Amino acid sequence: MSLDPRYITNVSLEPYLVNNLDGTPLSGGTIEFWQDDDRTVPKLVYELSGAPPNYTYTALPNPLTISSVGTIVDNSGNACSIYYFPYDANDNIQLYYIVVRDSTGTIQFTRQAWPNLTTETNPLEAEANISNELSNPQFVDINFGLTNPLTINFTGAITMTVAIAPRWDLIISSSATGTVTIQRTAVVGTSQYPGNPPYTLTVTPGLNVSALTLRQRLANNPDIWAPAVGGVDGWVSASVLLAPSSNLVMLYQPNGQVTQTLLNANNTGGTYAQFNATVQLSAGNNTNNGDTGYVDILLDLPVVGATTLSNVQIVGLEANVPDVAFDQITANRQRDQLFNYYGPLLEQKPLPSYLVGWDFPLNPTQPLGPTVAASSAGANTSHYVWDQTIVFQSANSGPAISRASSGSGALRVTATNTTQFAIIQYLPQAIARKILNQSMLSANVAAFTAQVSGLVGTISLWYTTDVSLPSTASNNSIVLSLDANGKPATFNGAWTEVSRNGLGNAQFTVGNSSDATFNDYAFNNWSLNGDVAANTATWFAIVIGFATVTAGQHIDIGSVSLVPGAIPTRPAPQAPDDVIEECQYYFEMSFQTGVVPAQNLGVASGESYGARSQFAGGLTYCIPLTFNTKKYISPTVTIYNTSAANAQIRNLVSAADFTGSTATNVSKASCILTGTSDTGAIGDACAANWVADSRLGV
Repeated sequence: MSLDPRYITNVSLEPYLVNNLDGTPLSGGTIEFWQDDDRTVPKLVYELSGAPPNYTYTALPNPLTISSVGTIVDNSGNACSIYYFPYDANDNIQLYYIVVRDSTGTIQFTRQAWPNLTTETNPLEAEANISNELSNPQFVDINFGLTNPLTINFTGAITMTVAIAPRWDLIISSSATGTVTIQRTAVVGTSQYPGNPPYTLTVTPGLNVSALTLRQRLANNPDIWAPAVGGVDGWVSASVLLAPSSNLVMLYQPNGQVTQTLLNANNTGGTYAQFNATVQLSAGNNTNNGDTGYVDILLDLPVVGATTLSNVQIVGLEANVPDVAFDQITANRQRDQLFNYYGPLLEQKPLPSYLVGWDFPLNPTQPLGPTVAASSAGANTSHYVWDQTIVFQSANSGPAISRASSGSGALRVTATNTTQFAIIQYLPQAIARKILNQSMLSANVAAFTAQVSGLVGTISLWYTTDVSLPSTASNNSIVLSLDANGKPATFNGAWTEVSRNGLGNAQFTVGNSSDATFNDYAFNNWSLNGDVAANTATWFAIVIGFATVTAGQHIDIGSVSLVPGAIPTRPAPQAPDDVIEECQYYFEMSFQTGVVPAQNLGVASGESYGARSQFAGGLTYCIPLTFNTKKYISPTVTIYNTSAANAQIRNLVSAADFTGSTATNVSKASCILTGTSDTGAIGDACAANWVADSRLGV
């Protein structure tokens, strides 16, 4: 067996016991060992025998007889050291009471509560508290094929970093073109490697590799384990399992500073072996803070020959504890402990948003095109601009809308006059109740400005039980006015805010950027906490409002998302066709955005149309049309263009003018255009362009 920390000896190589009256050797005397808490029950002590690493603890006689020269001897008369076992059968602390007598049985002295072991100094407690601070120490998860090796090719003299496994990077420096091969091998249980790893990792450099290092970075730790004063505390135990003929050097390096060697391991034997060492770190001197500081644990590998390793361990210690065993944990637990790797990646993974068209580069801008002049409807009014996007203005002719010139495709809001503004989206009852029944909601705004300094914005969520929404036809929306930070202060209609449960307003300050880099402003904890009102809501609204923007200044908004759960993200990527279909649930037109269709130019002109039929004679015509996307409600159908007072119907055969057109039999999926004809012959082609509008609050 290996050394057992439960067996404790004193530091004296050979104690010398003397008579307390005349100082002569306590020849023929005895030493008795009892349980300290029950001094009528004997308690064994032991001596150590064997050779490394196969040691044996053998019980000594109780009582022990002292030699003729006052030293401690075993049954064979050989000098020995006493190993105490201050535990009971369940490893609870059980100390000794010791009685030393002379050859006549006279007590010379006693020792109680020996050897002064407490819960705080218990080596078993220290052993239990040892925890490997490295993630994925046995390469349970890897970033390449589970069965095939990974071959890394490089060209010329380079230094490259490859993430080969969660939390493990391989840094390769080369003098010329070459390769490095990496193989993970599943270990058979009968292999009986120290530490019982399920996997080993083999790194094999090819030609022209000048340096090869495995690295695990301990982020946000400028000087982990380093002492405040050099030479006082600050111990670290390092350990690694190596195959025969493998070697490496393990190093400690804060933020690229001077390295300290933790372990120099070289397996010259014929079997797998675990190597460990305990060293004292230099005093902490990393000038970086917890946001930017880190410590790299580096495994410098040879550039010639394969290295096979596993069981990589780093343990911070309060004292110089040698030979710290590898902390064996299951593959399941190693995966559990990789949340520090996968968590941030999952948090950044976009989720589908409840909002429609607010990944603004994909917004089709159907109603009026991407460029919408500031509205002259007056102060504290609202109007639709892009799909599913209402803009509120506090000043007359306040914000103008365009697509950002930076190439980002963002919604750019430019103050024509100094104004506050907000963007608003409504969602109907079925979606509103689904949103409000979530246990938690999160929102994210991606925005930047190159012009406005310290612009404050606020995200707020609302619902109503009103029968109808405020009408943009009357230049109204949920917002009647904003407070100084962009949160609705007064309302059109009766609205209830969705609370953030004591976290206050979701308020942010838009960062300045000159390179079109969007800053993310993320908030969570919106919830109705099971309020029955979630099932009575008729409409939902999200409002992103802003403080005052001076005339001529602009802000770019890349996206706004609203997602279930506690992790805010940007909207998940979508195909443009999918976004158009979602927007057409509320608004659809038969012609291209921003293009005013031609009229009455005849077939030869090549003019386009949204629907057509043949004139059957008499004074009426009939043009059936089918919408690409079923609408939220039966839409209002307008012939031709809602943004221009043009003639409505065109004749593709002659210049005959068809008048009096109306939409009849309107449903969510189709309608019929009918009207009268002043002129026209049977067989004339009757055609039209149209708009179907089911937008909320129109």
